[in-house]
Amino acid sequence: MLVCLRSYYHSYYKLKPNEALIIAATMPEQCLYWNFQLNNYWMESLDYRFYPIHVNSDLATYLPSSVEDKAQEKKKKFIICVCHDEVIYRHDLLPTELRSHPATSINWLSTAGHSMGTMCFRWLCTEQFEHPSCTLVQLEVKDQSSDLHEHAATATPAKPSQPANQNENDEKDEDEKVQSLLKQDFTESESSLIDTTSTNTSEKPLEQTTDLVSDENADATTAKTQSKKQGGKKKKKKKSKQRL
Repeated sequence: MLVCLRSYYHSYYKLKPNEALIIAATMPEQCLYWNFQLNNYWMESLDYRFYPIHVNSDLATYLPSSVEDKAQEKKKKFIICVCHDEVIYRHDLLPTELRSHPATSINWLSTAGHSMGTMCFRWLCTEQFEHPSCTLVQLEVKDQSSDLHEHAATATPAKPSQPANQNENDEKDEDEKVQSLLKQDFTESESSLIDTTSTNTSEKPLEQTTDLVSDENADATTAKTQSKKQGGKKKKKKKSKQRL
């Protein structure tokens, strides 16, 4: 009978721009799955679409096993480096003891612009395991502002610079386009108002005239009926007088 046991580690981090959190762990021999994830202050996942904020047993890169120690060959060790996005993948900024490991064997995770947050580590379907260790290290940045700016410039391709006159001309063209669009909208709104008022004014007098005509017809019919009634009464009086 296989019992699936889960072990969780919940913690929080707070890093300065020149700091990194190193998490070292060893994957147990019997482990179905493991994963590590960074979250924000409210334990919500960070933006995994644009930043590397999680790693698991399938995506992780493991340290090469030493040939001398045969007992450790079956155990897979791995290192997770949590740092800010400005210094991610900067293997040359790590302390000397960490630079001895290949750059590709370190699992880099980004805080995605958060200076503090929470993190979660999980073992799935394992009974015997070693607790992961966390170490806060200082990155070897001599001039932090200049070095980080240089890294940002090399990481993101710079846009081709344009002369000042061309930029001014482009801004003027954009302003003219916006003004022309606003004028078109204004004229269209005015024309629509004129059309609606003209249709309303042309319809209302027709309704009023039809009402007047119908009222006049009604008055004429009532007058005719009244005159017929009065004529009938006069004829009856004449006949009664002749009999007398």
